[in-house]
Amino acid sequence: MNTLRIFSLSMLIILTACGEEKNVKMPGFQEEVIEYASIYENPKFTETYNLYVTYFNKVIGSYDVSEQYYSRAFPGEYPAAVTGSPSLVTISDYPDSYLEDALNAEVKIPELAEAGKKVREQLLPLRTAMNQAEGYYERGEFEDDGAAQGRVYHEQITTGLANLNEAVANMQSSIAVVDNKLRTIENENNKKNGYYVRYHTARVIDLARQAYELVQVETMEEVAALDPKNIDALRQQLTDEIKVMDSYASDPEQFNLEFSVTSPASGYYSQYLSQSNRMVKNLRALSKMVQDQDFTKGGRMVISNVSSDGMPASIADNYSRLIELYNDMRD
Repeated sequence: MNTLRIFSLSMLIILTACGEEKNVKMPGFQEEVIEYASIYENPKFTETYNLYVTYFNKVIGSYDVSEQYYSRAFPGEYPAAVTGSPSLVTISDYPDSYLEDALNAEVKIPELAEAGKKVREQLLPLRTAMNQAEGYYERGEFEDDGAAQGRVYHEQITTGLANLNEAVANMQSSIAVVDNKLRTIENENNKKNGYYVRYHTARVIDLARQAYELVQVETMEEVAALDPKNIDALRQQLTDEIKVMDSYASDPEQFNLEFSVTSPASGYYSQYLSQSNRMVKNLRALSKMVQDQDFTKGGRMVISNVSSDGMPASIADNYSRLIELYNDMRD
């Protein structure tokens, strides 16, 4: 059973290709040709899709680290004088092989191929500039030329990061279209086949995604304007879904029907359940903060504090952890 991955702009999910197939013996051929109700039910389509998703996830992971290090080294305009060698991390070339495998796969997905190539087109020159800049600073050459070349690299890197971010967002949109079609089919098949743990873990992800999308805003004023009734309704939906999910997962016979005895799914499920409950806590805290119009902790604003329940950063981190565990449980 192939698995298919999920995503936000921080991660993507893996789903399972388990569509119905029909064996047809073509005249003049000994081999049977398998026909599928749609291309989305072909396991080879899912394999190709997963390669694109893995490429996407790994590019984002490496991009985030590189961008954070560079922003920490040069938080604003390039300084008039560089006083020390900054610590930089170049975007890894590790994801590249996944894109190559996807592009060369037996079953093609043209819209994802185009989006993936655009990401690569922006990634390669950025990686080159970051590699060169890293060596430039490590050798202390900024002391020889008054950081003149450093300014050139700064322009290349900041522009490159912005261009890559745009290409990644475009790839995310392309993946979302395919993802919705695949996940609809997967959820229908899981329910039809009696795979209720898989079905309800996917339902929890869908609700967690709604929580994540609630706080994808530009300012805390927009968070403050949220309707607590909508937050509470989503929290109750999520709570009810978690209870149903866990009732099936707590049945050993049901769990073993869906996952092999040697699968690490059981351990991942325990963590998944914990993160699901954490999202309920996040929504409860978010509702209270909106009702009280209090977005501080100890008098300090905590927008980006992952450990502060209800804050956008905590909900985003929670959603990313759910996606990681969902993917791990189904690999």
